[in-house]
Amino acid sequence: MGDQIVQVVGSTPGYMNRTTYMMYVSAVAHATRSIRMTQSYFAPDDQMMQALTDAAKRGVDVQIILPEYTDHAIVRQAGRWHYGELLKAGVKLYERSGTVLHSKSMVVDGIWSTIGSTNLELWSFVSNDEINAVILSRKFAKKMESSFEEDIAESNRILPEEWAQRPLIERTKQFIFNLFNYWM
Repeated sequence: MGDQIVQVVGSTPGYMNRTTYMMYVSAVAHATRSIRMTQSYFAPDDQMMQALTDAAKRGVDVQIILPEYTDHAIVRQAGRWHYGELLKAGVKLYERSGTVLHSKSMVVDGIWSTIGSTNLELWSFVSNDEINAVILSRKFAKKMESSFEEDIAESNRILPEEWAQRPLIERTKQFIFNLFNYWM
């Protein structure tokens, strides 16, 4: 990578090792202009939800690409429970269609990027071995954002007014699966 600053951040199982989690929360909390996030499994906890909604409310352009389909439908439904709150705060949500989305990346303010194995769900932060590279480089961030835009072109935007009209059975599934998110 030449002249770019790269740091490797990892975590191992256990509640005392929250390095990767705190990296994500801190990056979102300190964003001033933009957040571009792609996640294959997304079931954020209260602190991450607060960081994301606060960022959007303070004018940060928060965009998140999530999978339209996944091999863990229960986790997907648990994560979708949070869409309403995110949309209300001004977060732009997209679901990638036509392929399996397994990316886990984020670009903040066009300079700070991370890519790796960490999903934004509890198991990644407390039960799995995870590793991410953090890259501080406008050049690298621009490449990541370009890839993000390519994924957006193949994604369906979740619109607040359409989301509010989803069927009651979907709302019920999302609520129930979110209650059991900790054990999934």
